[in-house]
Amino acid sequence: MTKVAMSKLAFPGRGALGPLLAAALLAVSAAASWAGGAITVSRSADIDKPAEEVWALIGEFAKLDTWHPAVESVTLSGDGGSGVHRLLKLNGGGEIDETLLNYSLTDKSYSYVINASPLPVANYNSTLSVTENGNGSTILWVSTFEPVGVPDAEADKIIGGIYEAGFASVAEKLKN
Repeated sequence: MTKVAMSKLAFPGRGALGPLLAAALLAVSAAASWAGGAITVSRSADIDKPAEEVWALIGEFAKLDTWHPAVESVTLSGDGGSGVHRLLKLNGGGEIDETLLNYSLTDKSYSYVINASPLPVANYNSTLSVTENGNGSTILWVSTFEPVGVPDAEADKIIGGIYEAGFASVAEKLKN
């Protein structure tokens, strides 16, 4: 059985995360000032499939739209490898511009930064990885960033919800 830590969040056209993203945009546009520094958001999911199979689904930087329900399309620019840019067109509107920092096929991980987005984050740096875990695998998505216009707990809820929605989609796509 696939176990996924899930919240009651989903994405535009697929549940209730649309209002959450809208709230995030409103919070950012309100430009509330919250004192604090960088926070770390970490979510993981155990999937009852081998790491190789999970990585085959989520490991390509250019194919986030094939497994994450928030992403309508991905456009890459650059020569490939570190420094390549990924422009995510989001379901329901909005875009996120990201840059690949590091990619390891051996470690089944990649790291990237967000250059521009509607999310309430600044200086966002993240790593997505898959590791073996007994008969299955664990997906780990970790980021460090400075919340913008929202309290730390709200930023954690928004970003964590995005990760959890991705995990739920992976589990669904890999179901037998």
